[in-house]
Amino acid sequence: MSEDAGSYRLDISPSATISTRSAEKIVASATTFLVVMILVGIHTGVAIMKDGELVVPFIVSFIAAIGIIVIHAGAIKAEVLQWFVRFIFVVVALATITSALDGDFSGHIRASAFFIYNVLIGYATFLGFSMMGLRRIETTFFWFAIVLVVGAGLEIYGPIRPLSDWFRDTFDKWHSTIYGNDFRDMANYGAVRPKFFASEPSVLGMSTAFCLAFWVCARRRPDFRFLVQAVCLLGAALFFVRSPTILAAPVAYLLVRVATSKPTNKREKYLRLLVPTFYMIIIAVMPLLALYAVFEFKDTPRYMLTTSFFERAIAPFLVVIRVLIGYPLWGIGLGHDDALTALVLKVFREVGALTLVPRAAMATIGSDICNAFWEFWIVFGVVGGAIMLWMFSRFLRILRVPVSPIVVFCIVSGTFWQGFGSVNMPVAWFSIFSIAALCSLLWENDKAASV
Repeated sequence: MSEDAGSYRLDISPSATISTRSAEKIVASATTFLVVMILVGIHTGVAIMKDGELVVPFIVSFIAAIGIIVIHAGAIKAEVLQWFVRFIFVVVALATITSALDGDFSGHIRASAFFIYNVLIGYATFLGFSMMGLRRIETTFFWFAIVLVVGAGLEIYGPIRPLSDWFRDTFDKWHSTIYGNDFRDMANYGAVRPKFFASEPSVLGMSTAFCLAFWVCARRRPDFRFLVQAVCLLGAALFFVRSPTILAAPVAYLLVRVATSKPTNKREKYLRLLVPTFYMIIIAVMPLLALYAVFEFKDTPRYMLTTSFFERAIAPFLVVIRVLIGYPLWGIGLGHDDALTALVLKVFREVGALTLVPRAAMATIGSDICNAFWEFWIVFGVVGGAIMLWMFSRFLRILRVPVSPIVVFCIVSGTFWQGFGSVNMPVAWFSIFSIAALCSLLWENDKAASV
């Protein structure tokens, strides 16, 4: 056919090929940069404030997420948009139900809007990871981990601390003031802990854990040299960052490897499902063991006697029990901070730990709960939690994640969700969707290798 008849000739000249490759590299580099900025935004907590009030939290992460969605808009399926419409409807419905119990409709709606906002950031992370591929993920987060570990060392032994404190006090006022527990850290950890532009040491620990986990998980078949390198970097991270949350990285790696292994028989298939489930059972009973150790053992480690440990490992579980008594079906709802604070104070009082709470922190102690796994059930209750699990399971199916959604939730709930306190922050959904994306990429990589 002639060109006049409406046909088009495909340009396969060398210049066209080079141009296409250059465009692909630019898109890949932009995607990588934006994924990194999502984690940077979570790490730094920069937000938009007006007259001392929070307007838009984690603004850097949100802008980066929108950038990924715009760049890869053509890859977004109609089913994804339909799911978000249904998801918004469900979240608003849950907010309406819980507000009928306490009368705070505006508070629940505002918190629900933030929840949708955070899930959108999580989805953008999944999209970005999927487009990056394993090799780029491995390289990117290896160097990100190096930056965090070296930065932590420079904050302790070098000149970075004043700049880090200035940054946090200037751009992160909604989240915290300058971290003031150095004396506690000296007593419990034997040294001052770095923050490196984060709100507190545990946030730096969580960011480091993400980078280490992503780096190692992205290497499908690590050799001995790689494993030695990983152990050395993990040791350096524990030494300089001084946060136990870093240990979530090797556990997440092991669970991801089990979840993405290809079973050759029924036994291996059941094992792949049972290992994360068994691990979650351990996580579920751990608060009881910790509670027993704190009150019965004579030589309890000093860390287990701190307010931080109680708020992270024991109090959330006890609050869940209280919620099942008072708010069993729908929980306290998103944004009901007063109810959460009242429940936490009651738990502290009942176990005789109220003296651990500074008087100035009593009005906001609910927000100090540091375990998103238990907080999920505190917020949504049994029925609301089941609905949310079903919604996100359905979403992961739409995204064609080959690993069971329940397994993905088990991996994240038993690792990263043990290190921070709210399901209504982007870090909660960043962790879910990043692990889901890694599982998909690893599965596809093995499938391609076997062809």
